[in-house]
Amino acid sequence: IRPGDAVFLGAGSTVFHVALAIEAAGLEDLEVCTNNLDVLTKWLDGGSIFDRGISLALPAGSIAYADHAIDVDWVSGFKKVVLGASGVSARGGITVRRSANLQSGSKVLRAAHTIIIATDASKLGHRARHAIRRPSSIERDIKSGKTYYLVTSPHGVEGPALHVLQAELDALRKLGVKVILA
Repeated sequence: IRPGDAVFLGAGSTVFHVALAIEAAGLEDLEVCTNNLDVLTKWLDGGSIFDRGISLALPAGSIAYADHAIDVDWVSGFKKVVLGASGVSARGGITVRRSANLQSGSKVLRAAHTIIIATDASKLGHRARHAIRRPSSIERDIKSGKTYYLVTSPHGVEGPALHVLQAELDALRKLGVKVILA
């Protein structure tokens, strides 16, 4: 994520930590759309992001909070997307537990050029109930020019579980997903 980007931040605690990293990095001149209430609350209460030219938008609707207003925007303008996931695997794709996350995730993925999946290692190799993107769709997206990144941390994974994690990461790489270990 770079200055001048228009980014959608999805729901979830891992994506909230991405927002904290954006704030800590001092990035400027961003347009952020989010349905993550924790991000909205943190940034609206702190207010420091507005001093750096970061604007906030909601996928639909509007909100006024203290002395800040958030405009309605449509997700189609956001070419970079950061989503959390309940499960990520080469066989199951990107999956979530809640259908509400499925709706917003599917809409933003259609418009995005860069998809960043931020999740902890415990979600790798697992499938949740709803598929945001099946493996065949990920492959098709990559062939059409989209870029998928998986940002995860293997911290705390040891022994046989580490070998399983490494095998899953290798399978995702073969699918065309760029893996970043944080």
